[in-house]
Amino acid sequence: MNSGSLRVVVETITDIPDQKMLTAFINIKGKGKVPYIVSNSSLISFGTNVKQNDIKSFFVKTREMASDSPWIDAQLREVDGIEIRGSLATETPVGNHVVERHYEYQARMARALLAGEFRSHVVITGQSDKSHQEIRIPIQGTVLAPVQISPGALFGNFSNFEEIPVYTITFQNTQKTNGFKIEPPALNASRFAIEKLNESNELSTFRLRIVKAFGKELIDELVFQTGMIEMPEIRLPVRLLVRD
Repeated sequence: MNSGSLRVVVETITDIPDQKMLTAFINIKGKGKVPYIVSNSSLISFGTNVKQNDIKSFFVKTREMASDSPWIDAQLREVDGIEIRGSLATETPVGNHVVERHYEYQARMARALLAGEFRSHVVITGQSDKSHQEIRIPIQGTVLAPVQISPGALFGNFSNFEEIPVYTITFQNTQKTNGFKIEPPALNASRFAIEKLNESNELSTFRLRIVKAFGKELIDELVFQTGMIEMPEIRLPVRLLVRD
């Protein structure tokens, strides 16, 4: 215990017939100096589909003198496009004129980030003429591409041409923005056949079939137009091998 006081009650079973339980009181008084950080959120996770204006909350707890001003710097700041706001939320007396202060923060995605995983950290500083401390809380998340294709490539190794399946290709509008309209590529009709199965502002599905035997290896790339400025096209690599 760093600061404040605490009374602990210890009860012990005895073999004394008229005193089955013995109770002892232990008084603890900390000698540590305040202010200091007691605990904090270990991670700020935005998950796997981060969008602009998404918000995640986190906290920091401290021990400080009740007579002192809040120790944590709670000014507005921005970290790699993430806006951090926070302030003192509550305080609870813990004895000897010491209080536990609970600071609450919000991390807001202030602007759109590039697709992919992102990692950063926010620095929370406790600074006064009595003590200077800082903690670094990791921030992480994943920004999905505006349009996702599944599968992301057509790879396969087959014993003969007849084993090659008919592929179902799905496009998803992850941000549900307007303008999503998948246009298939101009295919070599002697090699591929493609059929649109369904289309909406969120999903488009196609069926792709290899129509003619190609020998031992087929290497190609199919380019689909998405109709979206953020990601105007998606490329689908094709590499199929026939052992026989």
